[in-house]
Amino acid sequence: MAVVVEMGVVPGGGVVTSVLGMTGRQDVPGPTVLALDDPRALAPALAGAKAAALAAADRAGLPVLPGMVVTTAAVRPPGDELRAVWSEISHAGELSLVVRSSSTVEDGASSSMAGLFTSVLDVCGWDAFRSAIETVLASSNVVAMAPPGASAGGRQPMAVLVQRYLRSTVGGVLFGVDPVSGRADRMVVSATDQGP
Repeated sequence: MAVVVEMGVVPGGGVVTSVLGMTGRQDVPGPTVLALDDPRALAPALAGAKAAALAAADRAGLPVLPGMVVTTAAVRPPGDELRAVWSEISHAGELSLVVRSSSTVEDGASSSMAGLFTSVLDVCGWDAFRSAIETVLASSNVVAMAPPGASAGGRQPMAVLVQRYLRSTVGGVLFGVDPVSGRADRMVVSATDQGP
């Protein structure tokens, strides 16, 4: 299985890593909001592939920004529970957030689907946060994927990953397998000093 790692270097030299990957899809009922360090966030069917991979990276001791997930079990983002978690992670609106897709079909072993779903950066305030959640959830309608053997056109479950916004000085992606040649003995880094 290929491993894709997103890395950001923050002012002062700190490095933050996002490890991307996905195990198989399974139906997992559960809570509507989870912290990334909650063991239930390890389930891709509940937290989406991106958030589940970050939860696994956190458990493995890699540096991961604190965050939370509006899970695939949420029919609509829950108001009071969501506001409490937003207040905690943003320090009552003092810190900007990033609101990202965490679909069950993205960031897998065979494809990342990078850029197909929406992320909203530098989200400030409760109203902007609620709007960002809705924007990310709506992006799941743009790409309708079906598992192999299923009828085409089915909307796949979407969770929403929320973390503190990181103003990095360098951003990049490390491919555990060369994405052009497919060679597993060669890793490729793509980086820019423009940030993510």
